Amino acid sequence: MKNINYFDLGLGPYPHELKYMIDDVFNNLSNIKYKAYGIEAHPDYVSIAKKMFVDNNNVEIFNFAISDKKSVERLYLQSNTKNGDLGNSIFKTKNNVDQNVYLEVPSNNFSSFIIENNINLKNSINILKVNIEGAELYLWEDFKQNNLRNDFNIICGYKSHDIFKVSELQHKYDHYMDLIKELNINLIHFCHYGGRDRSVTEMKNALYKFL
Repeated sequence: MKNINYFDLGLGPYPHELKYMIDDVFNNLSNIKYKAYGIEAHPDYVSIAKKMFVDNNNVEIFNFAISDKKSVERLYLQSNTKNGDLGNSIFKTKNNVDQNVYLEVPSNNFSSFIIENNINLKNSINILKVNIEGAELYLWEDFKQNNLRNDFNIICGYKSHDIFKVSELQHKYDHYMDLIKELNINLIHFCHYGGRDRSVTEMKNALYKFL
């Protein structure tokens, strides 16, 4: 029996990837036990996800923004939902957010979340999906500072890097890319952009190596 932890950072207005993972990946595997953790900053999106998975005891949904500390952050809201640069962000200069329209939301860093929820990453297959609109910078810094990289077998999301949508982080671009290289962050495609079939196929191919 294999234990699998799946962490979905940035559920968005509809938790496509979390649904793909449970319905199309986990439910088609035998001899596994899984736990899925969905993390989302926008409280309305959290409510949608909680209703979807209310009957699944293997899924837990959390309402906070990934940041560099436990605090309260402004979540700047997307201004045009038809634009390709979708996504709310804790950065006011991210493409397609309105810096005058925001919510105040709780925040935390990822390593503290793991500790506070007594999540055991050892002797498990650990999968991380990332789509947090520029806050990946804080995530990878946290990975480096707390030696998290070796605990994760699969890191996935959309292959482009959201930091380049955030002009206020321009002075951090080179630092970010150095972190990506040092930590060997190679995202496999697992994102509803591109369709369910591609995401599910790529995830299954990546996961089978560890089963």
